[in-house]
Amino acid sequence: MGTMIIKNGTVVDGTGGAPQKLDVAVTDGRISEIGAGLPAGDATIDAEGLVVSPGFIDLHTHTDATIFSYPLAESKLLQGVTTDTTGHCGIGCFPVSFDAAKKEELLQFLRLLTKPEFGTDQIRALCLSTEFRLVEDFEFARSAQVQKYSVKYAR
Repeated sequence: MGTMIIKNGTVVDGTGGAPQKLDVAVTDGRISEIGAGLPAGDATIDAEGLVVSPGFIDLHTHTDATIFSYPLAESKLLQGVTTDTTGHCGIGCFPVSFDAAKKEELLQFLRLLTKPEFGTDQIRALCLSTEFRLVEDFEFARSAQVQKYSVKYAR
């Protein structure tokens, strides 16, 4: 893959320190060096007037509802988002079914995410349908099993 040098960019490293005009070397897809005046690499990007930073973590998203429609998540990438958390507001992508084929499809999706959360409304819908009523003891026990299963397979 070689080394790519991003030159002349304003580096914001996420530590809270002041932005600095530095070069960044990326070797085989990983940041390998940060400093001023780095030697040329196999490829060079002039980032004069641009900010160079690590990817952003979006802590409150609804990507779990849109990722199937927009699987490349272009809008996230254009914003610099590299990690999402999902499952907020009581909804989420998991669990949706005990069906083995659907479970495998969902697990493949979850492997793309680093921190999925599990919506309480989603668990309730799976265990109780959409009825508005008090929870029976056996349904409560089942929902606890589902939540435990969800956490185990998403991590």
